[in-house]
Amino acid sequence: MHAKVELEITVTYKAQVVVSGDFKGINDPRIDQVAKEVADNMDHGNWGYKNSEFETLNVKQLPDGLSGYHISLLQCGYPEANVLKMSDEEAEGELDAISMG
Repeated sequence: MHAKVELEITVTYKAQVVVSGDFKGINDPRIDQVAKEVADNMDHGNWGYKNSEFETLNVKQLPDGLSGYHISLLQCGYPEANVLKMSDEEAEGELDAISMG
């Protein structure tokens, strides 16, 4: 059996930034706003990866009898509607074409 699964993936990072401004103490809400802007403008490669969370949104069983070529195209992100219309030979040809590209 093959299934198409839609996931929502949330990736969490941790970063430290330094902010400066005319703030009214550490509870000033502008500190948070400025910190977010500084973090967003910094090189995201400097953010420290923390974790990933996965939530399954939808599961759909795919039709029986799909060839390995069909499955490979789906795994490459080809639209399901297009792949299901392809014959085995067409799916193999398409897979060969993207493998050579």
